[in-house]
Amino acid sequence: MNSPFDALPQIAGSRLPFEPYPGATSVVGQVFGNIETTYKFFWFLALLEETKAVPARSNLSLEVTTLARKMVAQAWPCRRLFKLWFGHQDRLQLLIDSLAERSRLPDNARLDEVQSAAALLSNSEVAILEDYVPYRFLTPWFRSALVGVKDYSRHGLIQLLAERSAHSPRPAPYRFDSVVGRPRAISIGSKWLTFLQSNHLPLKAFAQLALARYFEARNPGIPGIINKLERPGARKLDKAREFWDLLLEQSELRCIYSDELIQRGYDLDHFLPWRFVTHDLIWNLTPVPRSVNLQKSDAVPRLGLYLGAFVDQHYDALPVLGWKARAVHGLRRWKQLHWNTPTYSKFLQPTCFN
Repeated sequence: MNSPFDALPQIAGSRLPFEPYPGATSVVGQVFGNIETTYKFFWFLALLEETKAVPARSNLSLEVTTLARKMVAQAWPCRRLFKLWFGHQDRLQLLIDSLAERSRLPDNARLDEVQSAAALLSNSEVAILEDYVPYRFLTPWFRSALVGVKDYSRHGLIQLLAERSAHSPRPAPYRFDSVVGRPRAISIGSKWLTFLQSNHLPLKAFAQLALARYFEARNPGIPGIINKLERPGARKLDKAREFWDLLLEQSELRCIYSDELIQRGYDLDHFLPWRFVTHDLIWNLTPVPRSVNLQKSDAVPRLGLYLGAFVDQHYDALPVLGWKARAVHGLRRWKQLHWNTPTYSKFLQPTCFN
């Protein structure tokens, strides 16, 4: 089955500005091939976040443990806020659930809050991230040298190859602080740092698009995956509230759940929970008293009890909105016909039609 993301452009066939060497963009486009866990996605997103705001310099050193905890923070909304399934082999979701239990953070916690709380995770807990992704992310740069190499020998070889490539015309994005043994940090050279900083947005979009495809395959039937990769910003319900305010002026409205009269100061409830649909379209909204909205929270309403009332409420709104639309259209048409006539011009001021 084709994905809706398949029609979007791929980074592998493009060339981004400030490449560290010709063809580097194409190699970056290969980093998410043959993915079985989310580790590479969130490692790359953590790298992009760490490099975004640092001043330009010859190189940048980042601790591997810091990046591993950053991965937990980057993945937090996907797991806790939107309840996405990461896959059977993915341990990152278990780390996030464990952190949520210990920290008592809300599911919609900010990125900085999760990063601070991630200090509660021990080094042994985040080791599953450090033992794999820092090496395997670099595989596309050393693919030919890794042919025939046993899986257990790859990490040490990648460590050595990354060191050698740092002194070559086609360096890998980073090297490790040690050639032998477990590295504590990675070092990003000036050319790659410039590339990552200058192309932050397209590279982030590339990673999120690939991550959305990954989640889409493992969460069938879940809509709006692309909107569930980050904690959302401020939401705007002004137009929806204007919609229901108009109806409240024209007719009596009752809560579809409690049958209470709707008064000014009402809340707007998402009939299907916002965490599921991730939008504020009017067709999914209904006015409710604040106490009812707090009680319902993110629960899915019992369709047998409430769907009919919800549909009827929106159906009954159509004639009112139709009348309003016809009135506005007629007023505009009348203004077009009579605006410049001597009889009406002195009465037809622009403020009358606001």
